[in-house]
Amino acid sequence: MSNICLLIILLSVYSIVGTVIIILDKYLNKENFSHSFLLNLLMFFAEIFALPLYYYLSHRGKKNQIKNLEEDKERSEEEIEMNLTLCQISFLILPCLLDSVATFLINICIIFFSSILFFMIKGILLILFTFIISRCFIKNKHTWDHYFSILIAVIGFIFFGISGDFKSRNIALGIGTLFIAMICQSIQLSFEEYYMIRYHVHPFLCVGIEGIFGFILNLILCIIFYYIKCSENFILLDFCTKDNNNIYRVENAIYAFEQLNNNKILILVLVLFIFLIPFNIIGISITKYGGALTKSLIENFKSPLSWLFFLIPFDGDLKENFDIWKLIGFFIILGSLLIYFGILRIEERIMIRRKLKSLNNMDDLSGGIINASKADASFSSESLDKLGE
Repeated sequence: MSNICLLIILLSVYSIVGTVIIILDKYLNKENFSHSFLLNLLMFFAEIFALPLYYYLSHRGKKNQIKNLEEDKERSEEEIEMNLTLCQISFLILPCLLDSVATFLINICIIFFSSILFFMIKGILLILFTFIISRCFIKNKHTWDHYFSILIAVIGFIFFGISGDFKSRNIALGIGTLFIAMICQSIQLSFEEYYMIRYHVHPFLCVGIEGIFGFILNLILCIIFYYIKCSENFILLDFCTKDNNNIYRVENAIYAFEQLNNNKILILVLVLFIFLIPFNIIGISITKYGGALTKSLIENFKSPLSWLFFLIPFDGDLKENFDIWKLIGFFIILGSLLIYFGILRIEERIMIRRKLKSLNNMDDLSGGIINASKADASFSSESLDKLGE
């Protein structure tokens, strides 16, 4: 199986699992289980399970690795996993911090405008910021297919949100916080890509170490946020969690565990935890082998998929209404992914046109051999017909 096929399989599974997670999250919100920081803590705890998987696979493949090294003495360093120093391991605190800051800001900005407007702006900003950081700082090279797919994706997000409710409490504050949140998330994705390539780190090891740092960090945040109460006239009251005593706190983990006595909530949380394990492992694998830009594109594809799911009329409370603009936006975003992964090739067509123009402007084909001095000339289809004759 080729690497591109493996990557497409990973992307497909990641999209499906991510969509299931969004669905589970909506059902938890329906049950008034709104504990974003506790769920973030749960996410990092799920990431820790990547470590035993890593050490199992590492031990299993150790003999094969030694055998391959003996057979191929000139194996490149890029194929050999490096042993991380304590200092290098500590660098993974950065993506955990960025993720926590992004989560905090996202939970604030969604208060100020509708969810569809949030999704539209989030999708556009995340892709653009990740592209800029990837191009300017990691020095990733992009093809015409990539540029065109980004443009198509932006148009798709606009179509998907064009018929949404644009009423907002404070759109300037909402966009401002979302702007900063997406910068943090873009830096996080780009740093993870750079880190794994720079130190030749296995994705399972990276996500496992992040899980430990992130769990400790978010555990501290959950404890701090429990002691921060919100008054009823607080501008961000919707940001806080209300318990049975009508007391608002930024996060209330104790009340969350009381809610787990509800079997339905408990089952939803357990299923969510199970799905988070492959979701995080596959996600960071995509970041390493596909790049941060690939991850940002597929990350935003989950919401349109969940919208299609909620068109099914089985739950009146969560059922979505059919909208032709959203459907058009969905297919445009899907088309951008097909172009990005080379399933629909745009660059090939551009190169053919250039070659055709170049052939048309050549004075002498010298028996079919292109003159080197003419190699950079521009390229029209009549000459290709002549060649065919």
